[in-house]
Amino acid sequence: MKITTHNANETIAFGKRVGEKLKGGEILLLFGELGSGKTTFVQGLAKGLNIFHHITSPTFTLLREYPVKKGKIKKFVHIDCYRIEITEDLFFSGAFEYFGDPATVVAIEWPDIIYDEIKKNEKKIISFKFFYTKTKQKKEFSQRIIEKHLLFNQQHEKLRPTT
Repeated sequence: MKITTHNANETIAFGKRVGEKLKGGEILLLFGELGSGKTTFVQGLAKGLNIFHHITSPTFTLLREYPVKKGKIKKFVHIDCYRIEITEDLFFSGAFEYFGDPATVVAIEWPDIIYDEIKKNEKKIISFKFFYTKTKQKKEFSQRIIEKHLLFNQQHEKLRPTT
């Protein structure tokens, strides 16, 4: 599935729709270059989980945990692996304790370094790839193309773009 957004508000709205559909235990892997919309998407995801804190990327803290009151979901954990050089760095931060917890949703930016560790243990993984393309019409934002891939045997309603 591919979604195209044309500004930050559309990316946030898509993230919110994804967050509203989550049931707990999911790990969302967010792949993409700098500025491609990963953190913007997470801001919407948080809104869909009824979190109204200001969401920023935890690049220097590695992870941030937010309380959630949505069904059986009790925590949202936002992880940024951009500065991680070895998997053990994230292990010692306590991040692995959240993976697979049915009361927790985890979103991971720059998951490449820990991908092998995640995929061998978890069943509820959803991967998003973010692409940023510039158009001649708009100099400020252009568009973001978000590809959603379900990994392993995931049971979620289809997320369709709204028109």
